[in-house]
Amino acid sequence: MMHRSDPIVLRIHPRQDPPVVREFLLPLPIEEPSGDVTRRVHAADDGCWIVGMHDVHRVVVDGEDAVTVERVCAGGGQPSGLVDGQVYVFGSTSDRLVADRRHGMIRRPADAVALWVCDPATKSLREVTDRQTVFEVRRRGRRPDVVTDADGVQWMSGRRGVLRRTGGETTVVDVGDAAVGTAVWVKSRPEDDPATAALLTNITAGAWFVHAPGADDNPEPGGPTEGNAAFERGERT
Repeated sequence: MMHRSDPIVLRIHPRQDPPVVREFLLPLPIEEPSGDVTRRVHAADDGCWIVGMHDVHRVVVDGEDAVTVERVCAGGGQPSGLVDGQVYVFGSTSDRLVADRRHGMIRRPADAVALWVCDPATKSLREVTDRQTVFEVRRRGRRPDVVTDADGVQWMSGRRGVLRRTGGETTVVDVGDAAVGTAVWVKSRPEDDPATAALLTNITAGAWFVHAPGADDNPEPGGPTEGNAAFERGERT
């Protein structure tokens, strides 16, 4: 379960009574606390997926009190879903009114693509063209604030907090006394990350380094002439 605005994920052990709650502060931005759902969390056997408007992150449980966080897709959107271990982002099939920070309410036309899938190999969204897959994934879409676990227990979030419904009985789960865990951010190299790789060609330039007459060919480490060489090709950023 994730906070609507703050980058905080709660891991709840539902089979313990009372449920054991652990809190993880993730290295993600704070979202504007509006009425729109700007990111969704999808539970998996070993952690969860977090789908935002601009990217997809994978959170993997590493022991009882630690998780790893890695960006696996440099693209996102809402709504989204997790089907058979794959993350999908839904496109809008009709025109709609949306709230824009600069212009207020604006009309946004329907998307040209009905469904995208997150491709971890390329770290980007790929269009889904199979009609049966599009139909099945969209059919299995759900609300972002309601989920049913493997035991058939329904979990909800709302103004009263976190709710658990079992056999028609609804109880409030106390998450205020959660134990704090550790989140480790797994960072990609800039040249391997699609979100930044294209920028490197624009900010990297070649340069010639010409050997100056009388320069020391064996300078002291850290000295002002260290690294001089005759006609060497290098790169500076």
